[in-house]
Amino acid sequence: MRWRSLVLVLALALGLLAVVSTARVSDPGVRREPLVAVEQHAPARVLLVFVDSLSRDLATNAEKMPVLSRLAKEGVSFDVEPCRDQLTYLCLRAALTGHDDSSLLAVADNFRPSQEGPPETLLSAVAGKGERVSVLGTSDFHPYRRSLFIERPLAKHEETPEFVSAMVRTARQDDAALTLVSLGSGDMTAHAHGVHSPEYAAVFRRLDSTVGALADALPPDTSLVVFGDHGHDALGRHLPGTASRTWALYHGPAFRPGFKAAISITDHRALLGVLLGVPTEAIYRGPAMASVFQPDWVATALGGRLPKLEAPPAGAAEVPVLRWLSMLGIALAFVGGVWLLTSAERRAPFVALAAGASVLAALVGLEYDPIRSLVHDHGDSPERGLSLLVPLALGCVVATFVRKSQLFELRARPAWFPTAAACALLVTFLLLLPTAYYYGSRRAVVLAGALAIAVLLVDYWRRGLGRWQERVPPTLALVLAVAVLVTFYQVKQLGPETGGAAAWALSASIYTHSSWLPLLAAKLILFGVLVFPRVAQRPLDTAVAGVLLVICELVELGATPPRLVYAALFGALVLGVLFARQRAPSSLFAGSLLLLEHLYGADPAHLAPLETILAVTAALLAAWQRVGLTPFGQKLLSGFTVTVGFYLTFWPTVGFHLAGIDFAYMFQWVPEAQYEHFWQVIALGVILKLALPLVLVLALARAQLRDRLTRTVVTATFAAKVALLSVMISAYAIGHTMASQQALAMLAELLLLLFGVGCCLVALPLADPAVPTSA
Repeated sequence: MRWRSLVLVLALALGLLAVVSTARVSDPGVRREPLVAVEQHAPARVLLVFVDSLSRDLATNAEKMPVLSRLAKEGVSFDVEPCRDQLTYLCLRAALTGHDDSSLLAVADNFRPSQEGPPETLLSAVAGKGERVSVLGTSDFHPYRRSLFIERPLAKHEETPEFVSAMVRTARQDDAALTLVSLGSGDMTAHAHGVHSPEYAAVFRRLDSTVGALADALPPDTSLVVFGDHGHDALGRHLPGTASRTWALYHGPAFRPGFKAAISITDHRALLGVLLGVPTEAIYRGPAMASVFQPDWVATALGGRLPKLEAPPAGAAEVPVLRWLSMLGIALAFVGGVWLLTSAERRAPFVALAAGASVLAALVGLEYDPIRSLVHDHGDSPERGLSLLVPLALGCVVATFVRKSQLFELRARPAWFPTAAACALLVTFLLLLPTAYYYGSRRAVVLAGALAIAVLLVDYWRRGLGRWQERVPPTLALVLAVAVLVTFYQVKQLGPETGGAAAWALSASIYTHSSWLPLLAAKLILFGVLVFPRVAQRPLDTAVAGVLLVICELVELGATPPRLVYAALFGALVLGVLFARQRAPSSLFAGSLLLLEHLYGADPAHLAPLETILAVTAALLAAWQRVGLTPFGQKLLSGFTVTVGFYLTFWPTVGFHLAGIDFAYMFQWVPEAQYEHFWQVIALGVILKLALPLVLVLALARAQLRDRLTRTVVTATFAAKVALLSVMISAYAIGHTMASQQALAMLAELLLLLFGVGCCLVALPLADPAVPTSA
């Protein structure tokens, strides 16, 4: 069952890859235009300085970068929107080609040798004109080496004003029309130490002085251009969806002094094409070129006429036949997979539900804009809250269908209210809009989960099972779950809107101002529910687990264990999983919590919600055995509990968006000067950081997940979520570009879900012959 589900999920993911691979065919920003000749009467010399991670906010701060602020008053400065993916090699490609045609999923194409046309790069255009291009500095321009006359390497620690100026003086003997200086120490420092660190401020002061030394020694006939690829947000990240705008300076006799404007990073290609007099596509979308260039220079260098490089209006879009076929294919694959994976006597109702869900997902994708406008774009108005009646109504419809169709082999029909509550949660989880930026499935799942647990709590007390003293512990667990879900509803926006997208974080005061309380409560709950009941069978394991939990609390209060302690802990956990998993489960779990302290920098904003999710999951799994449910109901609710806990874990880890991935902690293990050469090690660390919280959720339910039905609920629900999300995205692609921030947010969630499914399929326990597999 596990591997058949894996094959189905991978097939659906490959289908979506086919959708995204067709995105360039009809996206208006990808259309190639004929080259326009730029007739230059006088040869130009340009010194192009690339500063990796040059943030707009930093570059425009006169106290932190006084040289750039002074030069901006003497020339033209731009607030620059980076490329969509906000990765250095992709942003450089966009600046040199004029096209931001990267795709989040087209990994192989993103890494193709970009010096090969089409489109022609600025460097190949200069070389094709018979002029020389000289590069010194980092290896960021090495992919374009066929167009370069010479490369001179420069280590990041050598990026001082004196050393760089000496190398530029040496490069003058190349007689190059374009001299490129590539400086990368800023990005390295931002990742290693953060944007609020003294090291970050110091390195950019040094880079500012370096630019000043180059500007002071510049010959009168040479233009200076300084530009960045992206900035960093407040947390030091630069990934799709983050607010990390960059900046550029054009200085010299060709430019009007003091002019300020905003451009896209792709506009550099047209501006530099005019400056260097090389053929350029009509792709420019920035401010009027007459407001950028000096009239005297235009008259002398261009014969008094600027080339017409403005981008033409977008033409009519082609009929996206491939996207329609892809959407239909993914939907049919999902329905067909359900047909294959269900037994013959229960096949019809399951296939009907799968088909209905596919139709709804397709409609959401096709009518995404009006639905989002109706549901999401009303701020805090009451109209938006009414949208929750839709999944509630659909849940009631599904509950009626489940009860009448006898979907499961039960002796009696399930109770109406618990069934409707569970179905409303399931519909909400599967079908609401998948975006991390609006009032979408995350917050709606929180409310639906709280409603479902509240209904189960009322039903439990209505039935009056057992003495009231026996009902107190499960009641407390259910009330705790509702209270925690309510705290997850409160979020705050981090930074300004960026292309229709913004980052969000949990904002409940219990996670921001009183985080010690949930951290302490979570450990007490985990010890009482998970560790203490095993004291009679495993006293040593219980004692070790208790000590490790106390150490976790001390670390959260400010203690900082040496790095070697974490290395030893990681080694012990690996050996324990391999050889002592059955004898020391509590110690392994507590040790994993201590490792989380290191992976998340002991940051309460991440750790408090993560540990709270783990504690509530453990409490609910224990409560379902004591609320008078049938064995079938216990297994079903256990599966739903693991699924929702697993899903919500993505919020405190990455915020359901790739922009939340942080790997700064890996610089404790990889020398910061060598991180570009050890990116595989950093990638493994990131995988561990993302996977460990998900695996801990599964570890809590290891006993329950040995049952086939519970395990099937978890895997099938996530597989259905991936499938329906793929249908919705493929339907969205029919009428939208897949290059927008909104589309990237959807694709990011899909990738994270696929990662979660992979963790789930690998970490789930195998069936235990001693545990019955059917109700």
